Formats: sequence, structure tokens, C-alpha cells
Amino acid sequence: MSLAPTSDELLHLDLIRFIASAAIVVVHSGEFFVPRAYRLESHAHLAGMSLFVDVFFIISGFVIAHVYTNRMADWRDFARFMQRRIGRLFPLHLVTLLAVAILFFLVGKSGAATNTPMNLVPECLVLGTFLLHSVIDCGGPVPNGVNWSISAEMIMYLAFPALLLLGRKLGPLRYGLWLGFMLLVGSQFLRDTAWATHTTFWRALPAFFFGLAVRLDWELWAKIPMPGFVPVILAFGLVAGSLLIWPGWLLLTLAYGVSLSAIIADGRGQPSALTKRVAPLGQLTYSMYMLHPIVIMVLVNAVGDKILKLEPVPLSVLTLVSYVIITILSLLSYKLFETPARRFIDGLDLVPPRKADKAPSHV
Repeated sequence: MSLAPTSDELLHLDLIRFIASAAIVVVHSGEFFVPRAYRLESHAHLAGMSLFVDVFFIISGFVIAHVYTNRMADWRDFARFMQRRIGRLFPLHLVTLLAVAILFFLVGKSGAATNTPMNLVPECLVLGTFLLHSVIDCGGPVPNGVNWSISAEMIMYLAFPALLLLGRKLGPLRYGLWLGFMLLVGSQFLRDTAWATHTTFWRALPAFFFGLAVRLDWELWAKIPMPGFVPVILAFGLVAGSLLIWPGWLLLTLAYGVSLSAIIADGRGQPSALTKRVAPLGQLTYSMYMLHPIVIMVLVNAVGDKILKLEPVPLSVLTLVSYVIITILSLLSYKLFETPARRFIDGLDLVPPRKADKAPSHV
């Protein structure tokens, strides 16, 4: 059950991915560390850490460009790319969606009071299944709501060839386009919603494109001196800034700084022994992200808080125990379910080969 990074080139990014996923887990469980009277107030102190989702988008744009920039010659390459992305994301997405949908149904039948809506809306279930809910508002909650960002990721994958073409054609002006995306999203699509709480694909656009743009200039960025501890310091700065309720623009700047510094550090190489040791945990990022709401909802929220009505200290201990359970389940999911499912889907012969691919090999 050991873990290994997929590449030794991006160990700082793997480390940051794990820190980001852990921070998102805290965002959705931090309220259980404080007395009930202060929970609403605690949400304001945790909201800024939701910007680690933007860190995910930036890293995704960089990694996708890193792997596929020179592998998009025609529609077949794009089709294989999408097949691999579906193989990586959909199996666990569908399982967690079904699990939370069943939970929604049981809660609805029981008539139990909930803090947030848990009514099953057929349109939301359909749109959520096909990861379209970051584009189309279904008018209700989608089971396992964290998957809005997975929906946004899929939209970015569909747009990747066009974004890559723009990035290549514009040269250094690509950063002007990124700034334009930031201004567009901030002014037109976030008027009534704070950036950290926005849940449509528009939020992913500037971050994903920024990661792509930086990959196209990675050799230039890598000339900047960047010790490997800087990304970690900035990540904990984002956590501290959230707890202290720093301005949103400053927290978003830190999110970009975390991602960019990790990219630069990887470009310079020479990761520390500690980074090498912890980076493999980055493989659990997706599992932790998708599974943690279920564990927290059932074990901490329902059992610990609603049924047993635990006081703050034992409830805090139960929350910490849930973190261990999330990590174990994530490892099991990654090893025993996600990886075999991905390999199965990747191995399906869905894309017709080129004529050259059909030629017999004499090697």
C-alpha cells in the first residue's frame, strides 16, 4: 500500500496539493472545534482557505500543459486525453455522488432537520452525474457539493486545446489575457458572491490558464531563486490569513503565490529530503477531496454532533479521528478502486487509431 509520486519533476507541487486538500478538509470540519454558539462566526475565519481550490486549478493547468502540450496533434489525441481524464475523475465521482444521494434520500425520508438543504432534485442529480452543474444552475443542491470544482475541471479540459492555442500564439501577452480573465470573472460573474465561495466554472478559468501560461515559460520562471520551503510558508500564510480574515484580494494573491513558488521550486529541482518523503501523499489529493464530506457528514456532524450531542472537547477529538479515517479510506480508494478503474477505462479501445498506427511494426 505504499505511495510513490508519478514523477520526480513535480514534488513541490505534490506536497502543495496535499497541503491544499488537508486545508479543504479543515474548511468543512473546523466548526466542530468550537462551541456551538461560535460556529457561525467560525465560518468567516475558515472561508479564506477555500481559495486552496484555486491552487488546485492553477496546478491542474500547469500539469495538464506539462504532460499534453506536445501531444495534441489532432482530434484523436484530444479524445484520448478526455478518455484519460474521465478515467481519472469519474469512477470516484459517481460512487460518492451515489453515496451522498442515498444519504439525501434517507435524511429526507426521516424528516430530520439539517443545517443545509438536502432535498434530492432530479435535475441536480442528472447535471451532477455528468458534471455540468458548474455551467448550468439546477436550482438545488448537488449531492457531494464539493464536486462543483470537478465539474469546473472538466470544462477546463474541454477548453484546453483552445486555451493552449491562445497561450502559444500570444507569447508574453498571454499574461495580459490571464489578467483579462481575472477582471472579467471578478467584475461580471462574482458581483454577489465572494471569490472563495463562488462555484461555477468561471472561477477556474483564470487559474487554469495561469498554470498553463507558466508552464509555457517554465524555463524562464525557474531562473528565479526559490528555496523549497517558500511554497509551504506561503501555504501556511494563506491559512493564517484566513483565520485572521485578511482581505480577499490578499488571500487570493497568496493562493497564486503558493502555486507559482512551488512551480518555480520544481523548475529549479533539488527538493529537500522532507519534500521527497511527504510529496507522495499528493497522490491522495483527489480521494481526500471527494471522500471527506461523507466521513465528516456522517461521523462528525450526524453521529457526534446531532445524535450524541458531544461537547466541544470530545467532538474535537472525534473530528481529529475522522481525519485519520479520511486518510485511510483515501489510500484504500486510490489503491483498490480508483487506480484499477482508471486503468480499465484507459485501456478501452474507444478512439480509432491513425493509419500510421495500424502499420505493422518491424522493431
